[in-house]
Amino acid sequence: MSYQLVKINDENLSTILDYFTNNFFIGTSKPEALSEGQIRELIIKSNKSYIVFRDKKREGLLLLEKDRFDEDAIFMNIRFNNMALLNDECIEVYNTILTYLNDYDKVKMKIYDFDIEGKKMCEKLKFNIEAILIKHTYKNYAYHDVLIFSKIKNKESGRVDL
Repeated sequence: MSYQLVKINDENLSTILDYFTNNFFIGTSKPEALSEGQIRELIIKSNKSYIVFRDKKREGLLLLEKDRFDEDAIFMNIRFNNMALLNDECIEVYNTILTYLNDYDKVKMKIYDFDIEGKKMCEKLKFNIEAILIKHTYKNYAYHDVLIFSKIKNKESGRVDL
């Protein structure tokens, strides 16, 4: 399969707003409380927002957010229509994404404790648990932990390889 990333701009932004409200958390722990204008501002503000295509079919959304505490790190937040497909092909997807991450020494992912598919993907990509934020997010009438996974750039290849 062939994956491609297309930068989100004003023309294609409205087609991806449903991803955000369904299960996409970046810049907020309560996406359902945001207006469409606020969601647009968050996505555009990151300046590193992409639609993920698989053989010319829109499959998901990728947002990259610079780590506020570590200037050499970036958070990668990815969601697919079918997270099981992402897990099956995560190595290919990750290698496509790597071409956009050459400026960073570390890639991080925030995974919620209820996100089984996300945890499987991080394990498959050999990310390490860097931190656990206990009861960090309130969603669906319960507090949830947030797991911070990370992977450091390989000095030999100059990339955050598998």
